[in-house]
Amino acid sequence: MSNASLTSAKPPGNWTQLNKQLAQAKALLRQMSRTVEGIEDARTIERAKRANRNKPRIPRAQVKKDCSWTDQPAATPWLAEFLQT
Repeated sequence: MSNASLTSAKPPGNWTQLNKQLAQAKALLRQMSRTVEGIEDARTIERAKRANRNKPRIPRAQVKKDCSWTDQPAATPWLAEFLQT
């Protein structure tokens, strides 16, 4: 194939549509990545629960007091909810 044949090829006519599809694909990829991370986190939590199921539990209020978590801002919504209980 010569350079002349490569340069004479016309680009796709509807760049707007292609850009829209690309943006949708990127958004879907981000969503799927978050889902996979969530699944991995859930598996890690379940493994930790199984590994520690025979150990005595510590009341949440005691953990909050011992760690002074109430003095620090919550980095995530679930942590903020945890600290309010």
